[in-house]
Amino acid sequence: MKEDRIMETQSLHLTGVSNGRTLAGYRTQDGRTIRPHKLLRTGMLAKATPQDVDLLVNQEHLGMIIDLRTETEARAVFRGSPDFAGKADTLICELMQHPTVTDQRWKHRIIAGYSLAGLFGLYACTKTDLFDGCVSCSGSLWYP
Repeated sequence: MKEDRIMETQSLHLTGVSNGRTLAGYRTQDGRTIRPHKLLRTGMLAKATPQDVDLLVNQEHLGMIIDLRTETEARAVFRGSPDFAGKADTLICELMQHPTVTDQRWKHRIIAGYSLAGLFGLYACTKTDLFDGCVSCSGSLWYP
């Protein structure tokens, strides 16, 4: 059986945020491997302690948080910052200018998301031709 990852999932050892880990070491479908400091997953970031934020920003080099939940689902990630609310068009504009997304070395750009992020991916593809495709996993197509 082919091994899906070359190293164990590594905990980020966050104290206020559950299930924080790096996905470094997982093999991609094309045989490459996710490099350290490139892909993280966590539980609710709104519970991050100042030490958690320091670790995420300074050790894991966190540069962008994409949270596509609705206003009622998504409170501010960091204390003192505003709650999230209906900013899909703003995020699309940011993505269209982000150097990682616009890098011309990419052969294809495919946006993917689960639940509301899946809905966002479909919506983004109707607003820009930046993406060659979309993967919407359990997209929240019921959402008004």
